[in-house]
Amino acid sequence: YRVPAAGRLACWGQDRWFTLVQLRILTGRTHQIRLHMAFLGHPLVGDMKYNPDRFEHDCALVPRIFLHCLRMEFQDMDGDNFTAASELAPDLQMVLCELHRLSGSEEE
Repeated sequence: YRVPAAGRLACWGQDRWFTLVQLRILTGRTHQIRLHMAFLGHPLVGDMKYNPDRFEHDCALVPRIFLHCLRMEFQDMDGDNFTAASELAPDLQMVLCELHRLSGSEEE
């Protein structure tokens, strides 16, 4: 999504691009997604630790880091597979809708 720096977002000074990605981590290390995405030049929206320069501007869109665990799988202590799944949180769903609206994207 390309969101223009206009209206309440004029403080950005320039348009910004946002991309929704789905990642699969292998080790589950703390901050793995956040650190690697920042290293690649695509930090998470609302990430104060790895994207401090844009944190204040991100707060105009989202009140917290835009990170969600869709599904988690592991073996429990009995050796049985366990899967937990969760839909995207309502606040993050609202942010996606707002990005869609601000970017002027057509319905797919």
